[in-house]
Amino acid sequence: CTLNHRVYPRESTCGKALIILENGRECPVYLCDTSLVGIGFLVPYQYLSAISPNHEITIKFRSIAGPMVQRKIRIKSILSNRVGAQILCNGLTVL
Repeated sequence: CTLNHRVYPRESTCGKALIILENGRECPVYLCDTSLVGIGFLVPYQYLSAISPNHEITIKFRSIAGPMVQRKIRIKSILSNRVGAQILCNGLTVL
């Protein structure tokens, strides 16, 4: 049994994305899910050492509607190569 106490529903998604690290380096990732305030993605193992909880980075991906989206995010959790992040807006949390 898994309990999910999230305020906002999570939508499963799939697709390629890029994370842009603080040093400007781009790393490919694979989207898993999104919500109003968060995003989940898989990171190839060779790039895991470049990120850690509380790092603020940028993610770029194509939205379901079609246009390219770029968001500032804060890494909240890393479990194996699965990353959960909080979407930020101008340095503030999106609510």
